[in-house]
Amino acid sequence: PSVAIRSTPAQEPAVAYEDRTSNRILYSEATDGGGVLSWSGPEVVANDASAPSLATNGSTIAVSFYDESTNSLNYATRSGASWSYQPVDPASQTGVESSLAFTAAGNPVIAYHDAASNRLKIAEWDGSAWQISVVTDSVYSAVAGGTSPDLAVLPSGNLGVSCLANIGDSGSGEAIYLERTGSTW
Repeated sequence: PSVAIRSTPAQEPAVAYEDRTSNRILYSEATDGGGVLSWSGPEVVANDASAPSLATNGSTIAVSFYDESTNSLNYATRSGASWSYQPVDPASQTGVESSLAFTAAGNPVIAYHDAASNRLKIAEWDGSAWQISVVTDSVYSAVAGGTSPDLAVLPSGNLGVSCLANIGDSGSGEAIYLERTGSTW
C-alpha cells in the first residue's frame, strides 16, 4: 500500500492499495480525524491495475499505477468521488514499479522502472504534457535496473531517488541514491 497525508484540518491519512483478488487499485481515507477507527470506501481507482503510488499536494489526490491492460504507466487524479486518468508513458512494460511526488510548484513527478529498456526513468508534468527522461549520472551512465524506485522532492526543490541498480559484473541489484540539481543527476 501507499500512504499520504491529506491537507485537512486534522491531517488525515489516505491509502491506495492493490486488491489482488479483483486486480484493481482501491483508495480509502480516514474520516475520524485520527485514522484509527473510521475509514471511507474503499473506492475503485482503476481496474486491471497494480502497483499504486499515492501522493497529494494539498489540493490534488493522485495515484500513479501500472495499467495491466495496456502494460504501461498511468496517472489518476481524484475529484470528489470520481477519478480521471491519463497515460504517462504509453510504451509497453513501463511503470510496473513507480513512485509519485509533487514539486513545490504542485506538478506531479514520477520515478519508474521501464522494464523494456531496463532503465530508471522520470516523468514530469510541465502543465500540458508529460516530459520523460532516462535517469543518467556521471558514475552509472543510464541507470540499469532502476527497480523499486522511491522518489522525494527535497526541501531544496531537488529530486532525490533511490532504487536498485545493476552495477558491475554481478548483475545483482545494489541500492543507490541519486539527487538531481537543476538538470544534472
